[in-house]
Order: sequence, then structure tokens, then C-alpha cells
Amino acid sequence: MDTCAICGKALIPSGVGSGYGINGNGEKICYECCAKLDIAELENLKHGEKICFYLTKNKAGQWEVTNWPASMRIKVDRFWEGRHNIAGKRRDVRFHIGSKHFHGVQYGNWSEICYIQSCKTA
Repeated sequence: MDTCAICGKALIPSGVGSGYGINGNGEKICYECCAKLDIAELENLKHGEKICFYLTKNKAGQWEVTNWPASMRIKVDRFWEGRHNIAGKRRDVRFHIGSKHFHGVQYGNWSEICYIQSCKTA
């Protein structure tokens, strides 16, 4: 049985998912460790750099930013929707991790992809 390269936990498939992600070194990583790595990547994001995650609604109907297996879930602090000349809709979100703030944008009705940037700090 395969184990997570970070925590050593057994990698067990769940539903239609494989039960693991693969890092840049080709190592298998459990979903829980994927979430920790994704949060660390957000925390290390410099102003002007972008990263893609997903903007979805949870079961309670609240907007959140997630990674692919949804093992990372970040509550959205602010949400607003506007028009886009090509995609039709544009959704903007603000959220934070600790004292670091982020802005995300999602385009259209048929995608959950959210382009995220770190907000400039004072």
C-alpha cells in the first residue's frame, strides 16, 4: 500500500478520487498534506504573483476557496458579482489567512477556477 511522502499516512482512494495528489517531485501526498502545502503556497505568494484554486459554494450556500480535492477550504470574507464583456459574469472575492489578504476572480458560469493574488500590504 502507498503512503504519503510527508506524513506517512496510508493513501486510501475515496469516492472517485485517488486519495492522493502528486507534488513537484513526483511523490504521492495525502489530501490533508495537499491542503497544508496549498495554504503554505498561498502564505508565500508575493504581491503580483497569481495562483489558481477553485471558488465554490459549500453545502450551507456560502462561498469558499478550495483546492482540487476540497481538503483546503477557506471562507470568503467578501463576495461581489459583476458583468464581463466576454464571459458574461465576473465574481470577485476577498479572503484572508492570518494577517495576509487575498483577492480572487472567477469568470463565467461554467468554471470554478479562481485566479488569486495576494493583496498589497501597508
